[in-house]
Amino acid sequence: MGRLEKDARDERVRKSNKISGTPFAQMSCQVYMVHAIKAPLVASVNTLMSPESSKIDKLKAFNELRKLLPKFSKLPAPTKENTWHPNSHHLIDIRDDFNNRCHLGAARLGFINTIFNFVIILYDYDRPYRMMMDWGKEQLDKKKWAARESQSVCGWDYSWWDEQGY
Repeated sequence: MGRLEKDARDERVRKSNKISGTPFAQMSCQVYMVHAIKAPLVASVNTLMSPESSKIDKLKAFNELRKLLPKFSKLPAPTKENTWHPNSHHLIDIRDDFNNRCHLGAARLGFINTIFNFVIILYDYDRPYRMMMDWGKEQLDKKKWAARESQSVCGWDYSWWDEQGY
């Protein structure tokens, strides 16, 4: 085995050890994510979006979604120390900066943080979702995204947002 092949193998081993050392890569966490969170989430969304679903079925599905929120608290909060992907670290920075700027009520901010954390965890450990999110970001980069200034035509006071000019 040549020097380049050995270096490449060693790098793959280092990366594999880094990934497998995160709590989200552990089998127990992945089984919990799939069976306790993702499966009920997908089933509920499918029921809510289906025109064939009865109103009772949709109400039950909505109730199932409501019951999912406390299950997220059983997962460790994603940090730079317990995630491995560099983009997960960027998402963590964005979440933390958002929390420093946003002054909504505790319940609303808690809900937003739950969504942030779920997205970060999915990005960090679930390659197909990471690929979908990367594709979405690439598409946004190609488009001419309207700046925030173009959306604020009413002169509203956003006292819950801590940033100059908003």
